[in-house]
Amino acid sequence: MAAFGMLALDITVVGQDFVLPNGKTVEVVRKEDDARLEILRQNVRHVDVIWECEIKEMLRRNRKMRRSFANYIDKGPINLRDCFFGGRTGPLCLHYEADNQHKISYLDFNSLYPSTIATTSFPVGHPRVIIIPRSQQDVNWTSGDQIPVRGILKVFLIPPLYTEVPVMPVKFDERLLFPLCRQCSLDFPRGGIISDYSC
Repeated sequence: MAAFGMLALDITVVGQDFVLPNGKTVEVVRKEDDARLEILRQNVRHVDVIWECEIKEMLRRNRKMRRSFANYIDKGPINLRDCFFGGRTGPLCLHYEADNQHKISYLDFNSLYPSTIATTSFPVGHPRVIIIPRSQQDVNWTSGDQIPVRGILKVFLIPPLYTEVPVMPVKFDERLLFPLCRQCSLDFPRGGIISDYSC
């Protein structure tokens, strides 16, 4: 399986000389993809080419395929962009009438990134891949001191069972969510009513 560099663009709209974010034109990327495809065809007996838009259409029509994709756990290399998420905003109470003993306040935290960057150590140098044996992967870390290696880790996180406000971010379809349940956020991408949720 090979991933090609073409973005999901309508060529009839943007044209062959449209410059992509990588600085190359659509025409150049297409030629590079064709050259890679030719190398594959020389070395592999049967090559199928399926475009991303076709996969999305298959996922829309095929529930079993959609469920299989949703349950797939990416075991590939770390993508550092997956480590960073945008901020979150949201009211903790939609309506409240303050009496003489209470005061309504609004807090604005601009960004914690500067203080985090100033006080956190980061890995330097070329990355060293450490694969923890399967027998040691079932862990119950509750603090940073329990983690046996220092660096950026790719982990599968199970959130706590009882929490009022979810704090762990996750991205599905380029949407930043803070769900209590992964499956519910996949099943109800636009939200749902409480009776729909079964977790």
